[in-house]
Amino acid sequence: MGTRTGKVLRIEKSSIYDGEGLRTVVYVKGCPLRCQWCSTPESQLVECMMDYGYDATPESILKEIRKDEVFFFHSGGGVTISGGEVMLQSDFVRDILAGCKEDGLNTAIESSLFGSYEALEKLLPYLDTVFVDFKIEDEELHRKYTGVSNAG
Repeated sequence: MGTRTGKVLRIEKSSIYDGEGLRTVVYVKGCPLRCQWCSTPESQLVECMMDYGYDATPESILKEIRKDEVFFFHSGGGVTISGGEVMLQSDFVRDILAGCKEDGLNTAIESSLFGSYEALEKLLPYLDTVFVDFKIEDEELHRKYTGVSNAG
């Protein structure tokens, strides 16, 4: 894993809303969308400003995740990486997911899939579940409410 770092907004413990069982959710920073209904607008910017985010290594994130392993075992839970958009930091996220799989943990991401296939391809071998947040099919409305085209 080396010395790679990523931008993390926060780590939430014991979530029951982001996959099966109790989960540790790692929120990464950065999102190309500006959805008007965003539940974590502080995650949109990659930059860590004020108290919103910090630089982390995959190893430091895995150290925090491992503290919750007993809860995963008893609840059938695991780890979910959310954001922001996980595909913007695909190498960093891949390293975390790979470490989780080495530890035998269930893994998931929450993503709009707004990014390259190459970024997603890096993550797929390490995932048990992918939650996709489909925005709006209509191009004009998508641009109006997310700030970007959905034309691909």
